[in-house]
Amino acid sequence: MSDQQIKKELIIIAKDIANKLRRLPEIKAIAIYGGVAEGYADNYSDIDIICYCTKTPSIRKRKEVLGVIDIRQLPGHPDTDEFQYKNKYPNIFYCEYVPWLGRLIEDACRSRKLHDSFLISHLLNTVSLYDPNKLLTGWKSKLQPILKTHLSSIKEGSFSKLKHELLQIDISIKRKNMIHINQEISKMIDLFLIALYALNNQPFMSSKWSKERIKVFKMKPKNCVKHLEQISLLGNNTKDLNKKLKLLKSLIKDTDPLITR
Repeated sequence: MSDQQIKKELIIIAKDIANKLRRLPEIKAIAIYGGVAEGYADNYSDIDIICYCTKTPSIRKRKEVLGVIDIRQLPGHPDTDEFQYKNKYPNIFYCEYVPWLGRLIEDACRSRKLHDSFLISHLLNTVSLYDPNKLLTGWKSKLQPILKTHLSSIKEGSFSKLKHELLQIDISIKRKNMIHINQEISKMIDLFLIALYALNNQPFMSSKWSKERIKVFKMKPKNCVKHLEQISLLGNNTKDLNKKLKLLKSLIKDTDPLITR
């Protein structure tokens, strides 16, 4: 089965679950988030579903409408369900959007910044399954213009910080502080990905699907994925750390004109 077929199957299952959950009056909107919502799926993908509720329905009600007896709640997360359904393991997160989500959105609109990553991962980067009152549509229309401003700021800020870290790592090399160098390289890769995603008008949330996403980016340095994979495959001895740093410097150098144009 191809990745596209797997994605289609997962969405069908998600819609089936949403059709059951929508019977609960506390649930006002349902969406999928994560890799499937962003267009990526494989044999190892799960289904991440978020329910926007006025109040989290009781576990009894959830079991009843889902027709599932064995629901596992993640430790420390009573508002998250995990269970087996048609040989898949969906995760359902129940988000009580009144009043705290409303406050998050108001704060973002007032400051013109998206300080809370939840607004991106669990709201903007979602695909609606059930939204009769256009709650999701309304929230997204408020936040999309802010996201554009936010990404522009993130792009410049992350790349500026990346170049600063590059200067600091040279000091660590002179000190032969290999542990610190390895940690700094990992941090610099994250900063590079944040800037690269923002350059392509995308928020960076996780490196899980970076290979696939970078391949379709229009703005990127030459051999970007190849160099990032080479960095990941190298070890932590002095020779390999220097190779990592050389590759990273090359990526930064080639990306600089794209950021500053």
